[in-house]
Amino acid sequence: MQAQAERKKASRKASQMELNDAIYQIERKGKFYHEFSNKELTDLNLLLKEKMDRTRQLIDYCEKNPHPVALEVGEAYEHIMSQIG
Repeated sequence: MQAQAERKKASRKASQMELNDAIYQIERKGKFYHEFSNKELTDLNLLLKEKMDRTRQLIDYCEKNPHPVALEVGEAYEHIMSQIG
């Protein structure tokens, strides 16, 4: 069980590193959107799509399997936001 958790953690870290590297490459090159080659845009688009898919999967999982602490935090957040706004 711990090995599986460690693999998931390593996978998330690797994915985050890939995304950070893509962002760094954009910033380092200082290019505007229209200056990127089609391949660079396609690679970045695929990477961002993958991240969005993973995020949607995580959101779906959390909605179907809410953790009691997450429910309390969510309720507290909603209460605070209702008091502010």
